[in-house]
Amino acid sequence: MISEPEAKSAVDASRAAPNEEAAWQALAPLELAWADDVEAAAWFAWSLTNRALARERRLDVAAKVLDRWKDDLAVVMTFGGNAEAFVDMRFLNAAPVAHPFFERLLESLGRLFDAERDPKHHFAIGQALSAIARLRGRAADALCERIHRQLLALEPDHPAELYDFGLFMKTRGRFAEGVELNQRALAAGNASEAVHWNLGICATGAGMGSVAQNVWRTLEMDLALGDAGLPHGDFGMVKVRLAERPLAASDAATDDPGLEETVWVERLSPCHGRVRNATFHPVGVDFGSLVLFDGAPIGEQTVGERRVHVFPQLATLKEAGRGWDIFPFVGVQPERELLSRLGFDLPGDAAIETHTESLELLCAKCADALAPQHEHGASAATGLVEGKLCLDRRIELGKSDRALAQLLASHAEAKIWSPALALALGDERRAREETEAIARVRARKGAR
Repeated sequence: MISEPEAKSAVDASRAAPNEEAAWQALAPLELAWADDVEAAAWFAWSLTNRALARERRLDVAAKVLDRWKDDLAVVMTFGGNAEAFVDMRFLNAAPVAHPFFERLLESLGRLFDAERDPKHHFAIGQALSAIARLRGRAADALCERIHRQLLALEPDHPAELYDFGLFMKTRGRFAEGVELNQRALAAGNASEAVHWNLGICATGAGMGSVAQNVWRTLEMDLALGDAGLPHGDFGMVKVRLAERPLAASDAATDDPGLEETVWVERLSPCHGRVRNATFHPVGVDFGSLVLFDGAPIGEQTVGERRVHVFPQLATLKEAGRGWDIFPFVGVQPERELLSRLGFDLPGDAAIETHTESLELLCAKCADALAPQHEHGASAATGLVEGKLCLDRRIELGKSDRALAQLLASHAEAKIWSPALALALGDERRAREETEAIARVRARKGAR
């Protein structure tokens, strides 16, 4: 047996240790005692919530402790009430947590929830259970929603529970329901900034522009309603990590982000904006799309001498009356960025995106760092380039095509071939000729 002062001393020493190995060594008394002493196990469980210790090792140890004490309220609730300490919560669109610890914790909390008769403990267990179910992904959505509804049936005006249920609805793309729950949380006295932000995000996602506008005004951001009926202001440029399957649009069978790509977004409100890059991967949006993103950044990137926040995509917003025609192209340019600069002179809100020189493919580690940790290959500066033409649909397509031809004529060594654009103009002969031209220039490039 280990006394409470000894257990507390071990935990405190571990948290104050100068390095990870010393932190684990400080826990030796608890490691020796937890298998036979439930109080030592509860203290050891608490020590494992220390984020300074490597997550995977903590999860492996926590799974063993939970297996031994899977029906003990103190041990299970120590894990259940602090489950986010075992997850990197930044990555909203990440696949569900996969370590067996979480499934076992879900099972233990479920048994305790069904068996508990003390109302206070029952409610607390339910809150932990719903939180773990949310972390388990779309496959546990029905359980998560059922527990939230049971808890609100017990305490309809519980401010924290209303917020938690609203958070769940936000991440599942059920934005109108998220609006209602966050409004109820405010009415119940939870006027925290988090509630206001989630209300504003859900209102934007639901297309309730006036509701979102009032939220931002409460937070001292006075925005007008723009063309899309949503709050519109000048918030500069940010980066958003797009996902082929954002969490709000995934399901139990496809519960992972799929392809991801970080792009520049013109931020129109605290939580939505217009994509200003032509995407390279088929992620479901492209240049000009309106996207909803979360209010908490997942990290930063260094661009030149400044740091830029990166936000996770929540959903794609529907918009009537605007659009862009996107055509892949192959081109040649005598100097770096010439073709992309020509895009500024096209009519309307158009762009020429040269992926060959603007796209950077990063490994997962570097993508999540403030700056890349190692080289991933240099982009081409001159010669053959590939990318996309992004032409404003409000401008007649033939007019944009003629403007592009005039711009290229002023730079004799610059060329763009886009068979897809030719076909959109109904010119099959031109499409064939441009396809053949692309083949020839690629063959020459290969010969060199």
